[in-house]
Amino acid sequence: MHQHVGAVDQLVQDLAPLRSFDVQRDGLLGAIEPHEVAGHPCHRLVVVPCEVPHAGALDLDDAGPEVGELPGGKGSGDRMFQSDHGDAGKGEHSQEYIRAMSDENASPSTQPPTVSWLGRFLEDFTVGDVYRHPLGRTVLPTDNSWLSMLTQNTAPLHFDRAYAARTEFGRPLVDSTFTLALITGQSVVDVSMNVRANLGWDRVRMPNPVFEGDTLYSQSEVLSVRESGSRADVGVLTVRTVGFNQDGVVVTTFERTLLVYRRGHGPGLTTVSPVWDQRALKAAGLSL
Repeated sequence: MHQHVGAVDQLVQDLAPLRSFDVQRDGLLGAIEPHEVAGHPCHRLVVVPCEVPHAGALDLDDAGPEVGELPGGKGSGDRMFQSDHGDAGKGEHSQEYIRAMSDENASPSTQPPTVSWLGRFLEDFTVGDVYRHPLGRTVLPTDNSWLSMLTQNTAPLHFDRAYAARTEFGRPLVDSTFTLALITGQSVVDVSMNVRANLGWDRVRMPNPVFEGDTLYSQSEVLSVRESGSRADVGVLTVRTVGFNQDGVVVTTFERTLLVYRRGHGPGLTTVSPVWDQRALKAAGLSL
């Protein structure tokens, strides 16, 4: 088992009489085997840390009032109680949540799943809004050479390192169509998850080069929002998207116009649900 420090060390000591649980903190995962916690039979426990004021040591005898149903709902067998420990050596405070995993008699949850993000519909856009897109992406040499080959781009500047070394850049230049595609893709989560059709790009500019190893980020500003004159289920959206590297250097700007569904329209997300056959139930340690 991985060695843990501070609060998790104390937690392991407190639960030593038990037979098995999983401990996770700062990316480390270990296991001890509990048979039962606060009278609740289980296979394993997962400990998840978060910052809270120091509140003393874990006392399993007092855990009963702290035990509560997890989101799995009644009958799921998932329960949770908490342990508070301070990290005296560093003056830090943390709290571990111990989750007893479902026992073999638990059934799959009947609670409807929650979709984390449906994207924006036409009514959600306001002129002047700026969205910082959440993901960055490091450009790899494979990205550059593969896209050049896939698109039959024969310019050696993108895939011949010896050739590129003799240019003013001194190294391969990333294919600008890759940059355009990547920054457009980064914007989808905020701008066009509910797109009907992309109408076009305007004022596409590449003011600074992109090199292999650069990490690109982006943000978009809403320039205009209007209803469609011919389609009642969509409207027309225009945004300006800016892509920049790890140093904040702008590597591309463009305006993009697209048709976006109005709320309540469009195909919607799939409604397929998991079908629990015996193999799946056994694998998950569940039963009907």
